[in-house]
Amino acid sequence: MIKKCILFFLLLGGRYYSHAQTFNATPSINAAGSANTFLGGYTFAYATSGSPWNGAFVSFGGFTNTYDCQINADYIQGNHISFRTRNGDNHLFNPWYEFWHSGNLNNVSSDFIARNVGIGTASPGVPLHIVKASVAATEIPMQRWDPVVTGGGYNLTLSNYNSVHGVDYRFTQLSNNVALSVLTFQGGNVAIGTTDPHGFKLAVNGSAIATSMTVQLNGSWPDYVFKPGYQLASLNKVKNYIDQYGHLPDLPSEQEVTQNGVNLGEINMLLTKKVEELTLYLIEQ
Repeated sequence: MIKKCILFFLLLGGRYYSHAQTFNATPSINAAGSANTFLGGYTFAYATSGSPWNGAFVSFGGFTNTYDCQINADYIQGNHISFRTRNGDNHLFNPWYEFWHSGNLNNVSSDFIARNVGIGTASPGVPLHIVKASVAATEIPMQRWDPVVTGGGYNLTLSNYNSVHGVDYRFTQLSNNVALSVLTFQGGNVAIGTTDPHGFKLAVNGSAIATSMTVQLNGSWPDYVFKPGYQLASLNKVKNYIDQYGHLPDLPSEQEVTQNGVNLGEINMLLTKKVEELTLYLIEQ
């Protein structure tokens, strides 16, 4: 009876062992394509063998190593490790894939390819999706670009700012360690050189230059001055107005210009009106 039990377990063990993996040590492999035939063991693989790196190489798996998984680590820089699996149904290896970790992501020489990347969100809807909570009346940096320059002191930062108008987006440039407001988006308005567009679609704090500019006027151009029936004020009436108010009729005062600035389209229209009225005065002489 005992002999029969021993024979049974030997046969059973042999059956399972015939489907188990082998795992052997080999000093190294370097021949072209030898990585594809190296199964069930560990070794040192040279990249000439078809492995992605020069370094430790292990291949393991069940069903007589038909479905092996291979792992290869780089010994030179020590920050690369890749894997691939074997499709035993087709007797082919799948492509190599590299493990991403702090050692190969946190450096300036790595390329990272992804469909959508989320920072602060688990469901990015665009190629780069950044979510960061805003804080009332506080600039919260979201992105920063730093050039490689000796001594530093230069960068560009994009921040969100929770203001009374909603959430603003502000670009601030650090130039020689001096923070300068460059561009602000606020409720559909844009500010350059300031963080407050004062309700205008475009506000510029500083001078601007353009090769051409067109102002679309809403009012009537003052050619009506030359039409019959236009009531031209007498020169005495104009003089009395100037003596009383200190500026020409229809034109803004110095105080108004200081407080509100000048509407370029409107002021040019009013100046043209005055030139046409002056022309009529000269004709009457």
